[in-house]
Amino acid sequence: MQYLKQVGQLTVIQKPNKRNTIPEDFGIEPEYEGIPYDLVIDGIIMEDNLREIGKDYNWLKKEVRKIWHES
Repeated sequence: MQYLKQVGQLTVIQKPNKRNTIPEDFGIEPEYEGIPYDLVIDGIIMEDNLREIGKDYNWLKKEVRKIWHES
């Protein structure tokens, strides 16, 4: 990493061999994934957003269980 100090600010630039790769690095154009929807906000299930993506409460519950089992 390289550190540059300019007028009281610190800028960090990663070395090229340490930075994360992105699809563009490989000449890949990823498919459009659509607009992300918030499904739970402050513990409240956004029913309209679930309907908008064609899912329901049971699907959400199953997906949350998958996440908990992976961690």
